[in-house]
Amino acid sequence: MSIIEGVDGVPISTVPKPTGVEPLGSQVLVETLSAQEALGTQLHVTEETKVGAPQGYILDIGPNVNLETYGFRVGDRVILTGNFTPVPEKVGKSHRMTILVEPHQIKARLTED
Repeated sequence: MSIIEGVDGVPISTVPKPTGVEPLGSQVLVETLSAQEALGTQLHVTEETKVGAPQGYILDIGPNVNLETYGFRVGDRVILTGNFTPVPEKVGKSHRMTILVEPHQIKARLTED
């Protein structure tokens, strides 16, 4: 829990920490893969290493996304492009960054073994 203080330093409110996130409207919640995970290697790879377009897994889909139009679903590994909205740290259940994207920013679904 965080404390919000007034200009005089006196606490005026407390703010609970978020514990989850739910995409609204046409947003898609994606957990991104690190460069090392995207390359599928045990070798140490810095995040500055270019591995192509960002990749991630779809965690949740907003209620206004027409799934028939886009052809993806929760659990799919996807390739992303464009800007995104980062979700506050510590909300997700893993070490990966979680982001919100528009469905048109998902350019492909990857198949896996």
